[in-house]
Amino acid sequence: MTIPVYIICTGNPESSYVAKLTALFDCGYFDIFVVKCEDDIDTNEKEKKAIIYSLTNAKEIYCDSACIIVKDYMFSNLSCNNMYNLIKSIVEDDKCSWDVCYLARYLDKCDGTVVLPDITTGGSLVTSNDAEGDDALMFSPKARDLLISAIDNCNKSASDTINAQINDDKLKGVAISPPVVSYNPVFGDMEKTWECDGKGKPIPPNNDDGCSYTWIPILLLILIIIILMIWFFFYR
Repeated sequence: MTIPVYIICTGNPESSYVAKLTALFDCGYFDIFVVKCEDDIDTNEKEKKAIIYSLTNAKEIYCDSACIIVKDYMFSNLSCNNMYNLIKSIVEDDKCSWDVCYLARYLDKCDGTVVLPDITTGGSLVTSNDAEGDDALMFSPKARDLLISAIDNCNKSASDTINAQINDDKLKGVAISPPVVSYNPVFGDMEKTWECDGKGKPIPPNNDDGCSYTWIPILLLILIIIILMIWFFFYR
């Protein structure tokens, strides 16, 4: 099975951001397409058009496959191999039922239950009923086909339309928690850096390859103790 990946380009298609996302999915399991947004219409509208185009293209060419849409202001520190293993484990697990999978989400209630444990370095697949964001999503064929018309016929954003379909139980939403794809804060919308809303416990993104940084404060503490010991023995 080949999964199409559509990188929706809101800026320069030749940017380093697009290049890094291309490298993230650069293996035989994925077919990568860069979709340039139209420049002469409203930002929300041009992103909707790009999403509809991507879903329609996936339906026509990859009818029986899931598809991934990710925007060019997102990033991940996963290797291509780890991303491949992650997506493959979700798509090919017969026990896992889902229609929309959030590779990144923000302001969710974060009260979902675990669907599939240990799919990433310290992460799990959890149910998600109130997430925001259409920035990095994977769609089942069912969700893809339903959302083509739902997004096109709705005045709301694609994110709100997807959320409404999940809340109405027309689609089942799941999310990788902590997220493996993150919003790049250099673009300024800091709200998108929070996985949970104020009612949930914010969980920082987990988009590395298993590297832990909890040793940093410990190392600093040891360094301070060494400095104090030196001062005590030589300057007291």
